[in-house]
Amino acid sequence: MAAQDISLDFKPILDHLRLIESKVKRVRHDEYLPQMNSFTLESITNEANRMLEFAGLPGYFAVVSYENLTDGIGGDVPLNYDRNVNIRISNIYKNNYAATLAILAHEICHKVLFVNHLVFPTTMMTEVHADVTTLYVGFGNLILNGCITHNANTKHYLGYLTYDTYKLIKSILDVIYRRKSVDTIAFSKLDIVTQHALNNWALVLKKRENPEEYLLKESTNDVRLMDSINLLEQMLNYHKVKIYKKLDLIEKELYQYNDLEKLSYDNTIDVFYNYYECILKEDSDEILKKDFEHRLGNDATTNNGEQEESTIIMNAAYDLYNHIDNNSLTINRLAKCPFCGESILGAATKKDHFVIVCPSCKRHFIKTRVVWEPDSHKNIQNKKDSNEIAKLKDEIKDLKQKSKRLKDENEILKNQSHESYSGINYFLAKKYIFTINVFLLLCAISLIIKLLFF
Repeated sequence: MAAQDISLDFKPILDHLRLIESKVKRVRHDEYLPQMNSFTLESITNEANRMLEFAGLPGYFAVVSYENLTDGIGGDVPLNYDRNVNIRISNIYKNNYAATLAILAHEICHKVLFVNHLVFPTTMMTEVHADVTTLYVGFGNLILNGCITHNANTKHYLGYLTYDTYKLIKSILDVIYRRKSVDTIAFSKLDIVTQHALNNWALVLKKRENPEEYLLKESTNDVRLMDSINLLEQMLNYHKVKIYKKLDLIEKELYQYNDLEKLSYDNTIDVFYNYYECILKEDSDEILKKDFEHRLGNDATTNNGEQEESTIIMNAAYDLYNHIDNNSLTINRLAKCPFCGESILGAATKKDHFVIVCPSCKRHFIKTRVVWEPDSHKNIQNKKDSNEIAKLKDEIKDLKQKSKRLKDENEILKNQSHESYSGINYFLAKKYIFTINVFLLLCAISLIIKLLFF
């Protein structure tokens, strides 16, 4: 296997990084910056000690030397638990600053993996994971600067991964740790899903830093909608209670007083007594309230108000019904008993309304075949339109009658004016006729305007 011959895609890179992260814990997520002032063996050793501490091996001491190594080997390190880390670097890179730092990073990461009990079955797997670890612990800049160098007109390659793979791994880590802006990183070779994940990762972390701000920003409208829904539920429950009470009274009157079925001249008083006993069991305050409203003549007003509220609720239900997936609703297939809440599968029938006997409480109630019929909604609107048309027709009829009456009066005045020999009387009659004609013209204009708006 030649140097820099292995290319990794995004998913294998993540798998390698996840495995390394599970064993090697990073204390910091920034990139390592070398501090070597001179290129001597002592300064190189001191730099190696700083790199060991940065990589998570404090208390380990580097012993660096340049030696003649086998061709193709840039450096090596014995894998043991000795705290003295003997790092050998090939003499080829004795005067190569960038390559020396890259070799130190690679060999130190071999030690990091061994100390953290990450051992692999093959040499190639060990070398690839060591390369990935160099970028994981923060030696990415050292690797990118030293993996390809020139020395005495010779080009040297270090590492087992391709340069593009090194660059991709560092870019991924820069995004994950937010060391660089996503805009400065090109991921043109990645698929669109991976690009989307990387581009949105910074926003995800930013939201996590100040979750309350984003919660208020992104959920305010939803919360307001939820508050509106809760308010509607309270209002609907209020109307449900009123309807259930009414249904309860009607159902009891029709089905509960069983003695009424045996009513005859011989037992009328007895049956009435039983009916009276049932009435006594009802809420006396409710009965007194109904009687008081009846005496005041408020029944019609109350009924009109309830009808108006019912129309508003049904129109709102129809509008919502047409904006959602109707097939997801169970109301067309299931009937719910208003008295005990039992869900009952509706019978197969073509009738729009039919009576159901609840198998649990044995009470009777009506079920509609559909939640709301568009025709019914149209009928309500048509009824409104027809009422307005009827009113307008009545107004037109009244105007016609007034116009006819005025014409008759006009004729009478004309006759009177011709018969009168007084100039003053003739002048007043003529002025009165003119006033009548103007009034008729205004009535005609008003009628035309109403017809146009209609």
